[in-house]
Amino acid sequence: NANDLHISCFSNDTSMRSCGKLTIYAPSYPSKSVLSCYGSGCYHINMKNENGFDDMGLDINMNGCGVCDSSADCVYWWDIYCLNPGQDYYYSSFYGDKCYGSDCNCTGLMSKLNNTFVNDESLCDYPKIEPPTPLPTNPEYPTTDSTIQQP
Repeated sequence: NANDLHISCFSNDTSMRSCGKLTIYAPSYPSKSVLSCYGSGCYHINMKNENGFDDMGLDINMNGCGVCDSSADCVYWWDIYCLNPGQDYYYSSFYGDKCYGSDCNCTGLMSKLNNTFVNDESLCDYPKIEPPTPLPTNPEYPTTDSTIQQP
């Protein structure tokens, strides 16, 4: 368990989600943990804490970056797991604008995301991934079978 956790999830393509299906075991207060979501980078993640979201020392920043227009569009769904005393974890499913299942203070998460959501592309600095450069060809070493001579 880390006391301070900083995760940034970037995606400008809804089919390529950088933190999709990530599970965060978030520490309780007084941690200084931050989850920063850009575009659809945090599309479908899971959070676990004994007391649910209310007890997580987790700040969440969410920017749609022109990919999604609301926290509901960016989130798709998150599962929040909390401990049911004397039993296993139980959870709430959060769909950006609705909570289903046991509470785990899902409504607190929904409120936080709605209050922090922005859609400002000028603040989105996606990591640049360039396509690979093709390897140079060498005429001395042919690459097709038609150029191989039989003895």
